[in-house]
Amino acid sequence: MKFACPGCGARYEIEGPERLAESAGQVQCYRCNQVFVVPDAPPPAPVADQPETPAPETPDAGETSVPVRRPTKKPRLRIHKEDRHSPRPLPHWPDCSHLLSGEPPAPVNTSPRHSPLATLLWTLGIMALMVALAGQALWHFRADPRARSIAGSVCAQIGCELPPLRQPKAFRLTERVFTRIPDAPDILVMRLRLANTAAFAQPYPGVELVLYDGLQAVVGKTRVVAADYLPAGTPDHLEPGELGEVELNVLDPGQAATGFEVDFF
Repeated sequence: MKFACPGCGARYEIEGPERLAESAGQVQCYRCNQVFVVPDAPPPAPVADQPETPAPETPDAGETSVPVRRPTKKPRLRIHKEDRHSPRPLPHWPDCSHLLSGEPPAPVNTSPRHSPLATLLWTLGIMALMVALAGQALWHFRADPRARSIAGSVCAQIGCELPPLRQPKAFRLTERVFTRIPDAPDILVMRLRLANTAAFAQPYPGVELVLYDGLQAVVGKTRVVAADYLPAGTPDHLEPGELGEVELNVLDPGQAATGFEVDFF
């Protein structure tokens, strides 16, 4: 038979419920020492008629009779397995001091606590993400004059230099002419005229000239940047829609060259 203590909740198991009849269902808790009556305990057995016992002998004079009290026999309890090592629960008394003073209770701070290091790391991470997002937006709208102006102002504050806009594919070749130098018959002079079709000013591009034979095999190639072909004192950029001239000297491949290709980079 299993039951629980009403005081501390400890659970017990008794071997032989009929043994509760000897103590009228009363047991004592091993944990909190409370004496209680087990529910559904069997009723005590009826007392059978006992034979009359002879009257006790009268003690002689000078002798004192001490009554003997037999202890009530209580059944042996066995603690439930789950409660053998359970600590004894202590009563929890709420703080009611504010009721006596008449003041309202102090508010309880339920907000989570964060360490200063974690807060600093989160702040730095958010700032880095914002800077990266602003840089990505400026790069995407780098051809926009307003975005360009904002980026220039930022660079002026932090001491950096804004690189010029470049769009080599916006250059269009409008004219090309091959000539020879009389004093150098093995040199070909190629004069190119190009136009800046972009919506912004940009530096002169690099030029790559490739010569092919009849089988489309490369027989000559040259690759130069603006500093190699621009004469001294020439502006290094072209405004939108402006035309510019490029002059290149290449080694004459002879009759093997039947075609050429010009590319800007």
